[in-house]
Order: sequence, then structure tokens, then C-alpha cells
Amino acid sequence: MNLPADHAPRLFARLWERAGEIGAVLYGIEALQVLRIEKGYLHIGTDTDGTTLPADVGMARGIERKTAAFVGRRSLSRPTALDPQRLQLVGLRPVDGRTFLHVGAHIAPHAPPAEIDGRVTSSCLSPALREPIALALLTRGSQRIGERVKVYHLGTEIQAQVVKTPFVDPEGRRVHG
Repeated sequence: MNLPADHAPRLFARLWERAGEIGAVLYGIEALQVLRIEKGYLHIGTDTDGTTLPADVGMARGIERKTAAFVGRRSLSRPTALDPQRLQLVGLRPVDGRTFLHVGAHIAPHAPPAEIDGRVTSSCLSPALREPIALALLTRGSQRIGERVKVYHLGTEIQAQVVKTPFVDPEGRRVHG
């Protein structure tokens, strides 16, 4: 819908009058961020960087079947793109179910200084699960589901479990309800 800005307050008032009929509620950007993390939806530029490819975030399916040429096809066949050690987006849950996994925290085999296996890219306290959850870029992430990893933040080690996403509603019942 497109309308002049000075009509927006009136439209909002009319929509809000009927919101109760369909269970609509107001929400802010923080709620939207939590929902997207719970669903495992990535945020470009937060959960990705300039080296991230579609396969790294679970979006290669459509590209793999394309037969026609497209911009970027050659890049997907370069040695770096085919490296089995690539960082891949995964979910993380703290093993203790309560320790927050901070954005930017490193995933490494032992305390720093160490070569890192990945980093936490998004994190929140999930109201639906009542525990902290996070998204991370992790070396060979899709092959490490179920593995325990060590997450380091400001000198503190946190044990985390690598999990599949989405964290909430994996069947999509709420979205398609």
C-alpha cells in the first residue's frame, strides 16, 4: 500500500481499531530481531560478511539447479568457494541453558590465543524457549550439529551445543497457521 505520509496516522488508527479481531499487537525492532533469531533467519551484514556464499547460509538449493549463466556463477566454482573448511551459519545453545552467548564471542578449541573456528553473529534471550540462543558462523558448521564447542568472551569460556535452526516452530505451523 502506498499513501501520503499525512494519511498514515488515520490509517493506523483505523487498523488499530480492528486489531483485536485478528489478534494483532504492536512490536518493536528488538522483538523482530528475537523472532528472526528464533526462526534462524539471517540478517545480511550481521550473520554474513563479504566472504559468505549462499551455501554457507543454507541457500544454495536454488542456485545448484540453475543451468543458465548468472552473475557470480564463476565465483561459486573457485577453490575458496569449494573449501570444505568454510564458515557456515548454525545455531548455538549454551549447555547450561542460562549463560548468554555474546555477539562477537570467538569459538575456539582452547582459550586465546588460539586459531578460531568461528564467531557468534546474533544472540538473544528467547522468550519462547526461556533460554539464551545464538547464531554463529562456524567452520564446517553443518557437519558439526550436535557437537559441543567452546565459546570465549572476555576471558570466560562458555560451553555451547551446535544445533540446527530454527530454534522455534521448525515445522512452520505458526507462520503458515
